Amino acid sequence: MNSHRLLGGLGRTVIDLATTALRIDHDAPSGILAGTIVEGLDAVVLTMLEALNEASPEAREHFHAITRDRANVMQPLRQAYLAAEPDLSMAQKGAILILTNLAERALGLLGQFADQEKATEREQAG
Repeated sequence: MNSHRLLGGLGRTVIDLATTALRIDHDAPSGILAGTIVEGLDAVVLTMLEALNEASPEAREHFHAITRDRANVMQPLRQAYLAAEPDLSMAQKGAILILTNLAERALGLLGQFADQEKATEREQAG
């Protein structure tokens, strides 16, 4: 998949995530989770921008390192939230599932983008 398609998919996913986050009660566990997810994705995107703007291999390696296997983080997080809050309503459980699925998709796309950037860098070097 080319970079434009990956970034387009990321854009759509972030819009879906923001739309979902705006619809939930911010004092509920799903609202707290939404804030945490948004802050985490913000940090990853800022790292991506830094890596793309700097010519340093260290910045690119840092971006690649933080996106590697990050999508796998969402499954345990999802399970922990659902297990820790047994009194969640079906709507709250649904919001947690949607939020974590969207975050997993966003992190997966960022990881693919990082892999693609690393492959491009190797091609240019060798």
